[in-house]
Parts: sequence; structure tokens; C-alpha cells
Amino acid sequence: DRFEHYALLAACRSAVGDTQAAQEAGRRVLAIRPNFAIGTYLESSFAWKRPEDRARLRDMLQKSGLPE
Repeated sequence: DRFEHYALLAACRSAVGDTQAAQEAGRRVLAIRPNFAIGTYLESSFAWKRPEDRARLRDMLQKSGLPE
């Protein structure tokens, strides 16, 4: 399993308001990568052109219950 897939799934589910599915995907992220942190993930996984895109993804990941 790749934790990145579940992190993006958690964000997508948060974006559409499916809190339960977002939290489940977040739990899968943490099961695979117990030391996952949103800040580290955003810094290492993406090249950001627009700060608002980064902020939106951060918000959706936070809503899924993933740690900062």
C-alpha cells in the first residue's frame, strides 16, 4: 500500500464533505506511515506554484484528522 494514495483520498473525501470516508483514509495513512505529518508531506511531495492550492490541500488533510 502507498500512503500517498490514501492521503489524497482523504483530502478528496474531505473536499466533498464525506467526513467518515476521509477519516478512514486518514487512519490508513497513519497505519502505513505512523510518523506522517501534513507539513512534511506538503513540503516533500509537491512543487507549489500557487500558495492557495497548498493551503486548500492542507485544510482538507486537517479535516480528515491527519496530524500537522
